[in-house]
Amino acid sequence: MEFKNFEEVQAMEKELRKDSIDELLIVYDQGIETIKKFISELSDEQLLENNLKVILSLFYQKDPEKSWGNYIPEITTHLAMHKMQLWMYLKLSGAPVNMWTYYGFQQDE
Repeated sequence: MEFKNFEEVQAMEKELRKDSIDELLIVYDQGIETIKKFISELSDEQLLENNLKVILSLFYQKDPEKSWGNYIPEITTHLAMHKMQLWMYLKLSGAPVNMWTYYGFQQDE
């Protein structure tokens, strides 16, 4: 999805807001799958092309356009930050999560 203005970004963020833990987990998982699918379908040429129009360059950064190869590490870091935010929210809400949960390990009950 490509956004043309900041109002479209805000509208999407509003649509993604959820009130329950289960709904938040679904939104997070769907977002991860969407970006994984998108990136995995890019060709090597598309990954390295320096003509990427991303939200950051449209609204926040004044740098020249970069490639997906440049942004993948930033996306990974950004997703890790949101994963920790979600984990902290769950923890503070009293959900039965721990560091094993955070790293995705199954625990024997």
